[in-house]
Amino acid sequence: MSIGVNVGPLFKQIGIYDELASLGKVCDTVDNYNEDREKLFSMELGHVLEMTGLQGFIIARSVMHDLMWRQVPTDKIHLGKRVLSMKQNEYGVQIQFSDNTMAEGDILIGADGAYSAVRQSLYARLKKDGLLPSSDDGGLPFSCVYLAGQTNPMNPAMYPELTDPVSRFSSVTSLDKPYSWSSMTVKDNIYCWGVIQYLDSATSKDNDSFRNSEWGPEAAQTMSNEVRDLPLPLGNGKMTMADLIDNSPLISKVMLEEKVFETWYSGRTALLGDACHKIHPAGGTGALNAMHDAVVLANYISTLETTSIEDTERIFQQYKAERYSMVMAAFASAQSMARVRATVS
Repeated sequence: MSIGVNVGPLFKQIGIYDELASLGKVCDTVDNYNEDREKLFSMELGHVLEMTGLQGFIIARSVMHDLMWRQVPTDKIHLGKRVLSMKQNEYGVQIQFSDNTMAEGDILIGADGAYSAVRQSLYARLKKDGLLPSSDDGGLPFSCVYLAGQTNPMNPAMYPELTDPVSRFSSVTSLDKPYSWSSMTVKDNIYCWGVIQYLDSATSKDNDSFRNSEWGPEAAQTMSNEVRDLPLPLGNGKMTMADLIDNSPLISKVMLEEKVFETWYSGRTALLGDACHKIHPAGGTGALNAMHDAVVLANYISTLETTSIEDTERIFQQYKAERYSMVMAAFASAQSMARVRATVS
């Protein structure tokens, strides 16, 4: 994943920027190629250091997860908890878990992803009360599916770009195939990679049957077989996606939903990140916007004078007011980037 300079000050403030920098590779260019492995253009990012005093990094998601995990006291993390429902009133909010346990508090923040159980429960109540906007009453639209993986450490003698101290971010666009694909080198001789399939009416119908169920390894394997021969401008000049697929212990296939919800809060409950805005990864800002949400929301929570429902709704309203226009701009930018790469309408 990409960690941009716009969240660098956050990591400095919480004292982990230097460790983050040591775990990632600086990314100062994104090279774009055609299927003949010919470079079309490069998006230069080196000027960012001069402008901001910070650099962007590419870091493996698993490494980033471990870094963030270590910042949270273990007694604050409860594993194996799946939210089934929530209810709230003027006195507090209560959530019911699948293991028949409950938790109570003054506020609830749903940061549980695109298919947020908190959002679904909140929206069900609002719909019952006639308070849910029609735009929020429906599924998440998607026009792409995404195959992603991370390799085991690979041999730098065969793949010399792995020795480069700077991340090699390579992106390939096809003129006649419904795919674009990319790879990034990270620390420890590892590639992170992804393939986007742009859906037409027929392939959308094929994939829509999985909308309400979780794809298993078979779906990822099927798509992996379909994209094995896509060329990569790396290695010995004959490298393909097969080199990465065959060295990746875990490969995931996911839908790339795109939507910004209108309802970000109600009462004592607020939503954050993908739970209230799902941005196409072509823009590279999904995780960054979630981090910005968290910072802004935390700042407003710190100003609470009471835990009354009036005060919680006031700060949630301020949180959305500050973030909404930024999210909409990121959403539009990501859609534009996705259209540039799409070859199937």
